[in-house]
Amino acid sequence: MLKSLAFRPRMPLRSLIVVGMVGVLAGCGGGGGGGSDPAPAPVTPDRQIQWQTTAFTTAVAPAQVRDVADILLSPGGRVHVAWQTWSVDPVSSLAHDFQTFISRSDDGGASWSSVKLDNVYGPARLLRLSTGMLVAGVDVSPYLGDVPEGGGFSVWTSVDDGTTWQPRRLALPLRNGLPAPALNEVSAMAERNGEVVLVHGRGVMDRSATPAEPRATVYVWNPLTETVADWSFAYDNEGEASATNGVAVTADGTVFVGYNDVSSVMFRPGNATVFRSGNGVAWEELVPFTSYRGEVNDLALLSDGMLLLNVNGGVRRSADGRTWLAPDGVSAYGRRVHELASGTLFSERGYSCDWGASWQEAASNIGEVLVQAADGTLWSTVSSNGAFGEVVKAVPPAGVAARDFVKCP
Repeated sequence: MLKSLAFRPRMPLRSLIVVGMVGVLAGCGGGGGGGSDPAPAPVTPDRQIQWQTTAFTTAVAPAQVRDVADILLSPGGRVHVAWQTWSVDPVSSLAHDFQTFISRSDDGGASWSSVKLDNVYGPARLLRLSTGMLVAGVDVSPYLGDVPEGGGFSVWTSVDDGTTWQPRRLALPLRNGLPAPALNEVSAMAERNGEVVLVHGRGVMDRSATPAEPRATVYVWNPLTETVADWSFAYDNEGEASATNGVAVTADGTVFVGYNDVSSVMFRPGNATVFRSGNGVAWEELVPFTSYRGEVNDLALLSDGMLLLNVNGGVRRSADGRTWLAPDGVSAYGRRVHELASGTLFSERGYSCDWGASWQEAASNIGEVLVQAADGTLWSTVSSNGAFGEVVKAVPPAGVAARDFVKCP
């Protein structure tokens, strides 16, 4: 069951903490004597981050880094970065020769080592299981390039904390006596009781049904037994294709999947919806297609049990998955939603101090990928000079705990 929403109290800061790009965050305690100057205005969370460059682009040939897709942190301090490169034909201007890598650093980004994932076309999503196994979900569908003989693998794993990666061929189940659709594009992953929920990036037509019907492709993979359960479900697709970028799993094992139908003409955004299931057999549609028009960018589960559905029109939030509330103020400005230890929420270009009830536009780009280490250090893909594909970090000032770093006033 979803935990009830409990807003965390915002405790005033008691000391002067030097943070931010352009200013100082002043504490609220200890007033001065009569006639003293008023305390400076608190600095907003987005201005409390001072990015530092790393050696990532230098270490992995900066001219070739096209897209940093994901960042994953290990408990021991190792940093994993999934990134992609490709070439552009000078005549046709079409991209080709797609290559996907996962790099790692053990010294805070000063040096990096890389592993290439063979026969992979799209960027990788990274996930750490409770067992310590690392999982990379990738796109092996052939687009804008030549198909290598034998194709590729959509799931890779590492059992040595990212030093080496192995492709895993999933034994997909039969559906009405026919093989289930191949998992060619993993757009979202989540752990469920030691297993991995894998969501295909686009819905497919189920040819095993009579008549054929559109289905959302969802598989639950057990890495230990090598078994795959088919959690796919049919849906009323108003468009001619569908896509998802969001999956969330609650503590009781309930799976939430965000989908949207899109027009076949240039894949324009369609209508967003959310489905829920606890067993993969019965799925409940929580948000009708006509409720929130726009592409599903992310479906996040906060530590207090609140679900956030990030669509093009902003972030909708729900405590039960049934009632979704639109935010006050501006939209979330970006694709993914990130929760920091302080309780501050960030998207790519916005932040929220009240668990998504309202959003403010950030003074600078925060980055589509944002993760926080146990010591409070932030890692992102945005840089101070706007370089594309650069990995940066922001370290808390000495003595500042993670829960007090980048905190709302």
